[in-house]
Amino acid sequence: MDQTTLLPLIERYCDGDISPADCDTLAALLSDDAEARRLYLDYLDLHGRLQWRVRGRGVATPAVTLAAPTLSRVARRSVGYAAALVLIAAMIAVIFLSFNPKSAIQNPQSPVSVALLSDLSADAQFAAGPVSLGADLPPGRFALTRGKAQIAFRSGAVVDLTGPCEFEMTGPNRGRLDQGHLEAFVRPEAHGFTVDAPHGVRIIDLGTRFRVDADARIESRVQVLEGRVRIEGAFAAQVLKADDAATWSDGGAGLVVLQAVGRVVLIDFRGDASQGVAAVGDVNVFDPPGAFRFAGGAAAVHMLNELIDMTGRPTGITLTGASTGGTASGVAGELFTDPVAGFPAEATADGLFIKGEPDRHVLTLRLTGLDPRRTYHVQFVAGMRSDLPIPPRISIADQSRSIDRFADAAARVIDFEAVHPEADGSLNCHITPSRSGVVFITALRLQYQDAQAPQERKTP
Repeated sequence: MDQTTLLPLIERYCDGDISPADCDTLAALLSDDAEARRLYLDYLDLHGRLQWRVRGRGVATPAVTLAAPTLSRVARRSVGYAAALVLIAAMIAVIFLSFNPKSAIQNPQSPVSVALLSDLSADAQFAAGPVSLGADLPPGRFALTRGKAQIAFRSGAVVDLTGPCEFEMTGPNRGRLDQGHLEAFVRPEAHGFTVDAPHGVRIIDLGTRFRVDADARIESRVQVLEGRVRIEGAFAAQVLKADDAATWSDGGAGLVVLQAVGRVVLIDFRGDASQGVAAVGDVNVFDPPGAFRFAGGAAAVHMLNELIDMTGRPTGITLTGASTGGTASGVAGELFTDPVAGFPAEATADGLFIKGEPDRHVLTLRLTGLDPRRTYHVQFVAGMRSDLPIPPRISIADQSRSIDRFADAAARVIDFEAVHPEADGSLNCHITPSRSGVVFITALRLQYQDAQAPQERKTP
């Protein structure tokens, strides 16, 4: 291997100014020399990861604290897409030199592989046993029981999976997500990449990056991060653009309900059970180190500054917390094992606990930076582990909800629709405990429209 010849060719390829003749030379060098191929892949991987970091994606912003330990927000992407894209290039140039993409598209049942396992986390586990990084993936099911894995389709589509996840590669430019979380980045040459989802819904790329959360039992969701997608099913097809999101579920009697949900901000309150677990997508994580308690009567604690939405865009919204009357409240590692529709599993396992007397104690979570001209949909995921004679309550503005008894291992969603902030753009969420019991707030989700109100379509 002559590095003096090879390295300048790789550099020009990464810079995008390689000539057709030099590209042919590079391909010839790689096809003849395994050591050259290893150097090529290492160089491209490093180049892609550095490029991704320079773009500033996934950088955590520390929160300001008052009378509290230093807190931080974690909002990291699971995989560097730029690195994946150069790995796809390497895959096409080296591994698949003898493959004809057109023949695979014409014959989806072709036994040859349709994708490559381009990345995986250290804790990744597969239902069918270990899968090696770089392994060829033929059409078929790909069950990830935990951790993260990235699939690079030959077409140029890159798919990140977060376990537990049931995904099937049904063709060189198509897959089906039966359960779990998926994030896709689609290169121009893979235009039309399709994800089949529960209830007969199809998500078709129109040049984009998007996320899908699939749960056939309760509710599924798509969020467009860049570009556009077309969503089809037993309803009028719709085109969603960047920052749009939609949910769908089985409405009974053969109906599938599709609803636009606008911008989404998700806050994950963490305790011992999920500390150290990476967040899915752009999630605002309150994860203080060690034991944390709100001091009753003390100044408000700045929990998270400059919340981001699920596309990674800043919202200008901040979150503070304060307790009154000596409430016993803080972060704990109580574990709720049952899934909650539309929420990552690690976001609903544990979180803030509140314990005290209902006539004297309250924990207030305060959101500021809201637009008083908008209405907001606020959702809490709450869980309990005790029979409580007087159920705890959550109150926002003129709405109040009790948190009634449910299964020990379950947490559930408490909804507040059409909530109007105060004139100063603030919103106070009061959580009142129950005597001799503990309530846990594991996650908070805020949804709102930038321009128009949500729409709902029902079609048999």
